[in-house]
Amino acid sequence: MSNAREWIYIGETDNIRGALIDHLRDTDTPAMKMRPTGFVFEICDLARRPARQDRLVHEYGPACNRTNRP
Repeated sequence: MSNAREWIYIGETDNIRGALIDHLRDTDTPAMKMRPTGFVFEICDLARRPARQDRLVHEYGPACNRTNRP
């Protein structure tokens, strides 16, 4: 998920629609407080998903994936 300024969250799931609805439903989460305006997805082999997610998090540094958020 992203907004006009930054990447907010990068995750992996078997159900993209369900995960997105879950994120959007709870408006009091840190991700929703950052006002997401878009999302992208890619199809990835199940065995490669964790490594791919780790690489994307490292590359883009989404705010809600950081272990030490301000």
